[in-house]
Amino acid sequence: MSDLHSLSPIGKPERTAESPKLQDVQVTVRLYGEQRSFSMQPHERLLYAAIEAGLDAPHSCLSGYCATCRAKLLEGRVHMEINDALTEEEVAQGYILTCQSTPLTERIIVDYDQ
Repeated sequence: MSDLHSLSPIGKPERTAESPKLQDVQVTVRLYGEQRSFSMQPHERLLYAAIEAGLDAPHSCLSGYCATCRAKLLEGRVHMEINDALTEEEVAQGYILTCQSTPLTERIIVDYDQ
C-alpha cells in the first residue's frame, strides 16, 4: 500500500513525481447517522465542500481553533493547514479539523459522529 493511501490523517501538501495530480475527489461523509457522498476539488477544504453539497456540517470559528468541525478520517489522507484544537493523541487516532483539511487522495471518508 502506498503512503498516499495510508490512514495517516495528516500529510504534507507537496506532491512528489510519483504522486498523481488529483482531479475530482470523491468524499463520503457520515453525519447525524446518515451517509452522503459528493465530489470536490482537491484545493477545497472539506468543511466548505460539505456545506456546498448541502450538508449541515458542524462548524463555528472556521479557523482551526475550536474543534467544532472535528471528524474522524476513516479513509484517505488530508493536509491540515492549522491545528490549534486537537491533541497529538486525537490526531494519531485519525481526527481532523475539516475546516482546515484539504484532500491528498482521490477518496476521503470522514465521520462526524465519532
